[in-house]
Amino acid sequence: TYKGTLHPLEILQKKAIRIIYQANYRAHTNNFFIEGRILKLRDVVNYHTVQIIYKASKKSLPNSLQVMFEDREVLHDLRRKDKFTEKNIRTTLKSFSISIKGIKLWNGLDEVVTGSCSLRNFKANYVSKIIETYRLIT
Repeated sequence: TYKGTLHPLEILQKKAIRIIYQANYRAHTNNFFIEGRILKLRDVVNYHTVQIIYKASKKSLPNSLQVMFEDREVLHDLRRKDKFTEKNIRTTLKSFSISIKGIKLWNGLDEVVTGSCSLRNFKANYVSKIIETYRLIT
């Protein structure tokens, strides 16, 4: 969805984490997310989105959903064979769909994360990667 739609919920999440850690209402929350290994709201949405794409990469989605995700045509040996074809879109609203946003997120992930052998391993690797980006912000 649009950033403006999620913004009030993100503010509420930050208020809640400040209450949990008994911090000042103006305290920076990034360290609290790192310490608690808690994902920010936008990252929670992305987390669930890439889980669906992971299942699509393993061909474990129902056929009605699997057809939304086309494997990229590989005419010669490429480094990243696990990428999906990104479709062209005309509207901003369509860019929020799983078949568009999810594929962009997936194609942007490291091979360490996408090459996970199980869904459980994938989740752990993905969360670690996101928490690491929080550390870079601090």
